[in-house]
Amino acid sequence: MFGFFSRKKEEENEKENKEKETEEFQRENKEIIALSVSSKEDLKEALDEFKKGIPTLIGLQGFKKNGLGTTKSLVEELLSFTKKRRGNILGVGKDYLLLTPEHYTLRVQEF
Repeated sequence: MFGFFSRKKEEENEKENKEKETEEFQRENKEIIALSVSSKEDLKEALDEFKKGIPTLIGLQGFKKNGLGTTKSLVEELLSFTKKRRGNILGVGKDYLLLTPEHYTLRVQEF
């Protein structure tokens, strides 16, 4: 009889802990970093932020000045990098990419 109550209490404690962790995560992670990328050094800085688990908005205007081939190569590199880390990537307009870590969900709705 006591075993039933102790299991029930353990389940309740686990549920409370998960809820607290979720609330704590949501409170702590309200930041999105926005960076303009015009060089490989800028790109490294942007990817370092992403590696920390921070959603990163990357402006490509500066990089586009280097030509279409270079920009395409950059986008392919970002796609591969994001995919390896189970993140998501979303084009925002024609000059921005939003990279989100795996613990974020991108939901695109069409109106």
